[in-house]
Amino acid sequence: MEDTSKVSDVGSSESLPITVDSNTNTIDTQDSKKRKAMQPRSDVWNNFDKFEVNGVGKARCRYCKQAYAANSSKNGTTGLKNHLLRCKEYPLNIAKDNSQTKINFQSCQNDEGSIWKFDQKVVRRALIEMIVIDELPFSFV
Repeated sequence: MEDTSKVSDVGSSESLPITVDSNTNTIDTQDSKKRKAMQPRSDVWNNFDKFEVNGVGKARCRYCKQAYAANSSKNGTTGLKNHLLRCKEYPLNIAKDNSQTKINFQSCQNDEGSIWKFDQKVVRRALIEMIVIDELPFSFV
């Protein structure tokens, strides 16, 4: 419905005619809600605690207590992931044995010298079987 009140004088302080339009969308800024905080997407945050120093985002390792820059828009999480790979206190690194396994050959010699004998036909046959069974390209050789 429309209010049909009219303006009496051009310069007067009386209100203009008020029209009610159902298509008008207004945003009430006083009642607007803040955006809900997102949960971190990276699994690396399960091993770090967030904190701030002078308004700058930081993250502290839960195991060795080392602090790193952790502003998600500037630093990302790559540095935090790399730290976990090197962290001495990280449980998964402690359980891992980082030493390379070594093969020890016992020296086996008989009267004729070494027991290993190179045979071109046997090696060629083994190579052919490997290429066929594993479906490798001929350029593999």
